Amino acid sequence: MLKSGVNVGAWRLRASNSLTANSDDKPQWTTSGAWLERDLTRWQSELTLGDTFTSGDVFDAVQFQGISLASSDAMLPDSQKGFAPTIRGIARTNAQVTVRQNGYVLYQTYVTPGAFVIDDLYPTASSGNLEVAVKESDGEIRRFTQPYASVTSMQREGSLKYNLVAGRYHSDDASQRPLMMQLSLMRGFAHNLTLFGGLQSAAQYHNLSLGAGQGLGRSRGALAAAVKRPRTGTSRIRSMAGPGSSSTAKVFDSSRHAVHLHRLALFASALCHAERGVFQPG
Repeated sequence: MLKSGVNVGAWRLRASNSLTANSDDKPQWTTSGAWLERDLTRWQSELTLGDTFTSGDVFDAVQFQGISLASSDAMLPDSQKGFAPTIRGIARTNAQVTVRQNGYVLYQTYVTPGAFVIDDLYPTASSGNLEVAVKESDGEIRRFTQPYASVTSMQREGSLKYNLVAGRYHSDDASQRPLMMQLSLMRGFAHNLTLFGGLQSAAQYHNLSLGAGQGLGRSRGALAAAVKRPRTGTSRIRSMAGPGSSSTAKVFDSSRHAVHLHRLALFASALCHAERGVFQPG
């Protein structure tokens, strides 16, 4: 598989190509996909036209031909990529704030008297409480613990991740290429809460997904749960559809908290298998 392309101003033309040959045939050059893309710096997003894939954040990624507008993590500074908690505190004087994890210094800064916010921590490879030390100018040191655990769906406080697509679903079967659209959103809130959801829609097919990710506090880890409810009234797009499902993910520092996840999973499953759906097939 070879990728080729050319840049013209802010636009980038890309193509995926392959060269195949055997002893009986002449070499054959084929293009499996071509797309035009450009950055939208003001929105920290990327616009794509042509053959591409939907985001796999909320739904499974599918290939389609059309237009896509999506937030781009590549435009964020390294200190804003991935999930990390927001740390809030109060300094009595001009103070030094040091953040440690497992004894290692992750972050250090100086703050003025009053409330302070640290929202540019780099994500770490492992979960574990953060120990925050506030050293006042008179030598007094105050310490507190910031819980830190995450699952893949969690977003930083205030961050918004989205993907909006419209086009034609790609399938090797030409009879199963309906027009489709998809919208997915992920929003980070205070207290380590993330809400996410999305909608897929095509001819006689609708799929709604809602979920949440939540840090559970000191020494309890984090969990996420999602409920998906597809409805289809035709076999033409059966390859896009599946039964209603619920999913959960967890990171726990203590096994005794697994009961919370089990209860949430039962609740999500009950919602998923409710007899009355959100959408009715067209």
